[in-house]
Amino acid sequence: MYEIYLFRYPFIEYGVGIILDIIGLVLANKDKKVIKANPDIFSQGSISNLRAWRICSIIGIVVGAIFLIVIVLYLIYFIPMIMDSVKMGGKY
Repeated sequence: MYEIYLFRYPFIEYGVGIILDIIGLVLANKDKKVIKANPDIFSQGSISNLRAWRICSIIGIVVGAIFLIVIVLYLIYFIPMIMDSVKMGGKY
């Protein structure tokens, strides 16, 4: 039920996604500093997982931002058209 609700309003889903991706990027950068301070403790797999985590967070931020920009531009374009239609009595 929760997923169906989010798919009705995809801008909410991408807004939440951007927030979570930013949190993920901050945590990945923090972990990167820990790995640089103690490189002997971590395996090569941990380091590659961190790289993948950072890349996925960056891609999620970019895709979410592009989608939000498209939604905002769409609303900026169509809301005045709808308001003009309402003023004219619903006639196109």
